[in-house]
Amino acid sequence: MLILPIFDAHIHLRRGKEMRKVIGPSLQGCARALVMPPNVGERVDTEKNLRAYKRSIRDQLWRAGDVDLLFVLELSDRSTQADLCVLTDSDVVAVKLSLPRITMDRHLLIQRLEIATRMYGAKICIHGVDEVEPGGTPEYLTFVTDLMRTVPADSIVLEHVHTIQEVRFVKREGIHATITAHHLILTRDDCGDDPWLHCHPVPRMERDRRSLIDAIGQPGFMFGSDSAPHTVARKAETPPAPGIFSAPYRLRILQEVCPDQARLVWFTSGVANAFYGFTDLVETNGDLPDPIRGIVFGKLLEDLRK
Repeated sequence: MLILPIFDAHIHLRRGKEMRKVIGPSLQGCARALVMPPNVGERVDTEKNLRAYKRSIRDQLWRAGDVDLLFVLELSDRSTQADLCVLTDSDVVAVKLSLPRITMDRHLLIQRLEIATRMYGAKICIHGVDEVEPGGTPEYLTFVTDLMRTVPADSIVLEHVHTIQEVRFVKREGIHATITAHHLILTRDDCGDDPWLHCHPVPRMERDRRSLIDAIGQPGFMFGSDSAPHTVARKAETPPAPGIFSAPYRLRILQEVCPDQARLVWFTSGVANAFYGFTDLVETNGDLPDPIRGIVFGKLLEDLRK
């Protein structure tokens, strides 16, 4: 039995019927989790929408047990400065920034981010999904460099980094990043055309995967599963919905790629708790199914048909 104080710093719980089915297995083994926007239905990009989404999750939390949940306000073109007041809620600790989905003036965007960090003490979760040629540098890192001239570097976290260039950037600039379980075991060749393994960002080359494994236990790198369940129907679409339902297997995957318990504790709990301002390390455990490299994700997703 693997026992770790888990803080999953990036997880999707969806909405409605889907959420009711996945919230239990998604939060199994977690002491704390950062809930990202559901990416389905109404966006949680306003104070009103985020508070409604929080209530819908807390109504179902009995299915998952005693887990400390934290939330994120998604910034969009319709988000106003007034919406930032939701950051005064003790369980709203960050804003999500997905650059491809925002067209607002960059000066105004950086101004909003400065208010979020300096006035409310929020973190900035930056989702970079640039698809570049092997060896190329993701373009969104140029924006991050500009942003660091205005906001504190210790408020920035790059979500689901997946390239060696991003790993080097995090180390060089002294910022934070999350790494998923599936990017630790999959490469582009493993995924192929398998819809169950289709995700954003797409896993890269073996050297990129190795750089992520080597980052486990290093300063600034923390675990965020980016577990993202979809129905079978959505996975059967062309193209299939991006996302891998990895949460129930995250601990086994992590143990497989990094048997060093001390590094895993730091990676799955220590860094995230320190980054988000928590001093407690709550230990938890749970029944963990055996991993079947990649295949398990598809089998789990079939449960959503029931």
